[in-house]
Amino acid sequence: MDRLGDSAFVVQVGEFSGPLDLLLTLIRDELTRPTQRRLVEIEPGRWWLADREDRDAAAVPLADRVEWAVFSLLSTAGPISEAAFFERIASLFTGHDLPDEGLVRACLDSYRSLASTSDRMITGDDLLRRSQEHTELLARITDAGHRLGMRVWIGRREQSRRTRDGLLADRLTERERRAYLGGISRASEELAEVDGIWYIRGKVAFLFEVEWTAMLGEPLLRRHARIPPDDSLIRFLVIAPERAELVRYKLERSPLLRAALDEANWHIVKADHLRSFLARDPLDLADLEPYLGLDPLVERSGEQLPLFGG
Repeated sequence: MDRLGDSAFVVQVGEFSGPLDLLLTLIRDELTRPTQRRLVEIEPGRWWLADREDRDAAAVPLADRVEWAVFSLLSTAGPISEAAFFERIASLFTGHDLPDEGLVRACLDSYRSLASTSDRMITGDDLLRRSQEHTELLARITDAGHRLGMRVWIGRREQSRRTRDGLLADRLTERERRAYLGGISRASEELAEVDGIWYIRGKVAFLFEVEWTAMLGEPLLRRHARIPPDDSLIRFLVIAPERAELVRYKLERSPLLRAALDEANWHIVKADHLRSFLARDPLDLADLEPYLGLDPLVERSGEQLPLFGG
């Protein structure tokens, strides 16, 4: 069994010698049996749950649980030494849930403040500030969608968030608040929980998920797994720039996350870059291209690539 950062377990069958050969042959034969329907090979030698109900019943990804534990410990334990930090994390995860040190360090590097030392570690992240930033960015996304001449949806859980100008729901027209999202995709209940959507009914929809953590299991592997891929659906994962390296770390370790990004037409954009794009006047979707990716063109030199294929 090989523990992945994005899921509970993926079975990995490798090459061994000695007394394990017979056992591994039996496992390999069972996995490849034509009538075996519970597991699917996602990469050579790596298997995962094939049935959606089984995937929905799986535990929250270990990598996401470790990430939240790291943030919680840094934000509630006060200044803590690095040695004490690792001892506390080890006490929270035991047995098959024991994370490798690389994952813990990747989470720690993402959340520790630049002012931290090995004897005094703190975090600069604050839940209230992050919540306010989330609301402010959704307000900008909503206003920009209207500037582009599109209809807009704000997730049901987000509509009651308050901005300086009132509730986020106040930014929607009455018609938008009563919109039937089944015209975008048959997965209308899941669409209703997406943070923000720009759409032209019957033509195209742009779906935004705004995350300040790198906890990607819920949006990518659960909610959007229930929204079937479609050429007319273009999805944007908006991440805090401070989480970029942790997102990269998780993607490198996780075939499930990589497959989800590829299959559902996801584009990653850092929140600060999205704000820069949304502030442009006039606003043109074609101008979004240089802001996309973990290593966007605005941060490096190189040839521009087409945004939506072609």
